[in-house]
Amino acid sequence: MQQLSPKKYIETKARSLPIHKCIVNENWENSKMVHAVIMRRHVTGNITMGYYLVDLMCLGVKDTFYEFNVSESYADERFNSAGFNLIEVDYATAHNIIYAGHDFAMDYEITPHKDFALTKFILEEDNDNVPLIKIVTGYTDGKPHLMINELGEGKWALPLLKKNAGEGNYFYSDFSTGFKHEDDSDEADSDGDAEDDGFNENLEEDGFDNEKGG
Repeated sequence: MQQLSPKKYIETKARSLPIHKCIVNENWENSKMVHAVIMRRHVTGNITMGYYLVDLMCLGVKDTFYEFNVSESYADERFNSAGFNLIEVDYATAHNIIYAGHDFAMDYEITPHKDFALTKFILEEDNDNVPLIKIVTGYTDGKPHLMINELGEGKWALPLLKKNAGEGNYFYSDFSTGFKHEDDSDEADSDGDAEDDGFNENLEEDGFDNEKGG
């Protein structure tokens, strides 16, 4: 029997594996930047994991990758060395967090990271079988806030905000070139980067490198 590639296995069989554990950073509700990891267990006891960096304020699924069929001890070591506090949550909570960020971004035509086309299959299908949990998105009064921390990061989304949110209905801060704010500046917090709480960095910089996935 021909063995499936990891990508083909994830596309066709990952959802048949039981959920093993779901993890997020503990202060995600305040930071609005979420590191979510969904683990599924193979019959061998090995784990396939999907990683999702979710910006609840604007960009949705900023980054994502997978690790396929790794040992449980390897998975545990990954999270012990992550560099920030992680907590376990139920699957419905993790699912709602990821799709709340995804759907909020899509409202402004901001599409998820290209690898979400694959890693979404580590998640359950987004339908009524998953209990709906309210996840707060946006910055103030539900308005999106595009925050740029690295030169060039996410700037492609600004024209989409201007087009789809409209003047006065979004926030924009660029910390890569010095603080800059557009629209509703009277409501802006000049220390807005503090809300990020250190999580507005990619997965690799936080110890979640993607050398085994994607």
